[in-house]
Amino acid sequence: MSFPSLTGRRRKGNRAGPPHPPPACIDLARRFGRRFRVEYELAYFAQHGRRARVDDPWLKIIPCRAGHICPWGGSKLAAVTDRAGPLARRLAALPNVTLRQDGADGATVLFDVADFSQVAKVMRPKRRRKPPTQAQLKALAEGRRPFGQIPVDKCGRKALESTQSILFDLEAIPTGSAVSMVPNTSLTR
Repeated sequence: MSFPSLTGRRRKGNRAGPPHPPPACIDLARRFGRRFRVEYELAYFAQHGRRARVDDPWLKIIPCRAGHICPWGGSKLAAVTDRAGPLARRLAALPNVTLRQDGADGATVLFDVADFSQVAKVMRPKRRRKPPTQAQLKALAEGRRPFGQIPVDKCGRKALESTQSILFDLEAIPTGSAVSMVPNTSLTR
């Protein structure tokens, strides 16, 4: 009996052809990348290496408040929750959503990309940071706070004045044998 792997010959029906192209899926970065944050799953680095620069749309996710949204294939997306509970029940109750997996640690539902806005209201995807506007950059250059209100000091103005008076009062600096042993040239200038 001869073994094909030992003799180097192959059988007719066991020919290795070109690799099959991966099935199509939605590229989350192209479709939703301007509005929402798109990241790679941890499996991306396990599969492609620590410093990989491979564009793999199958391993992209949109992180959400309590889970993530990922491609499922074709025009389908999957919403995966991190925990079971009211969020998973609300997600499964949406119209045009198919419950794929329901467990003690969360749920997975399938939906069409056209229903993304309904699922996004429940999942609350993390938004992408926006670059500062020209008005914000101008305010920053002028020394003003451009991105919101300055937090209110809970101690009040008196606490700030007393702290400044202690820090800048030269008479409040202790003198004596313990202090004179350590030379301090910054105070004598």
